Amino acid sequence: MNNVDLSQLFWVDLLNQPLPKPDPADPFLIKVLIIFKREVIGILGLIGYFTILPPLLALKEKRLFQPLYRRMGLIRYMVMANLFLWMATLPIKMLARWTVDMKYFISIPEYFINF
Repeated sequence: MNNVDLSQLFWVDLLNQPLPKPDPADPFLIKVLIIFKREVIGILGLIGYFTILPPLLALKEKRLFQPLYRRMGLIRYMVMANLFLWMATLPIKMLARWTVDMKYFISIPEYFINF
């Protein structure tokens, strides 16, 4: 396994199915839907990471994040938590690269978009 994307780990290695790829002759909307189907795991993972994790930390983690949430309020806490999570993505990405040779969480080479 060398330089794989999250979608390849999910579709090929976990589900034992070929990676969904749009046909060049397909209309634009069909291409977008096929790409979304292929990358749904990475998209949902990143959406959950940036939208569900900050409030969950404010509710469950009592020593650091809960007092910050009370002092800062919702908007400032969400900005601070998302900046913190953006900083945490680098070590997460490094660990994913070192352990499972994962290149991208979301890879859309048809439009040169990679995360």
